[in-house]
Amino acid sequence: VLVGTALYAVAIYLVVTADLGEPRALITMVTVAGLIFSVAGTIAALQRPDNRTGAQMLAVGLLWSVGALQLADRPIVFTIGYLLSGLAFVAFAHLILSYPSGRLRPGDEWIVWAVLAIVTLGPLAISLVDASPIPGCDDCPESAFLVTDSTALARAAGFALGLSAAAVATVVFIRLIRRFRAASPPLRRVIGPVYFFTLIAL
Repeated sequence: VLVGTALYAVAIYLVVTADLGEPRALITMVTVAGLIFSVAGTIAALQRPDNRTGAQMLAVGLLWSVGALQLADRPIVFTIGYLLSGLAFVAFAHLILSYPSGRLRPGDEWIVWAVLAIVTLGPLAISLVDASPIPGCDDCPESAFLVTDSTALARAAGFALGLSAAAVATVVFIRLIRRFRAASPPLRRVIGPVYFFTLIAL
């Protein structure tokens, strides 16, 4: 709770003081979503400490706050925020695949590792070849890790990132559908709403 309070105090400060146009609205929505995850995760963890789902929700919320660093004016802080903004999806993938027990099933570990690779290596590759890694953000600072500003390389890196993310999302989509179909009626009532909104997100 203390860590979450500190992280979101900084995140809210950045949201309030930044002036980056359209990306500011998007990061504001993401920050609010992360705050909801943090509060809900804290309540769930306190009520059901034997179930890991609450702690996993809290992890998603805490990692989500890191994305607010993209609102900073300093290039190094902005770039770090851009590189780490996807880490919440690693915790989110773990949360969804292990719901409702809080424990991953055999064969799910590689998906979580794949998500980690995509959300770290993809943005890193883009930040090395694109001075403005966030599309449409003309007011954003320049990437602090820029090696060469190449439109072709940036486009290729972005395409590879999108294709990889779509492939993993498809695998998760298929797994959730199969698990829902194999679940008993009472379990379907538990996992149904969560799977439904996850599939919409994917």
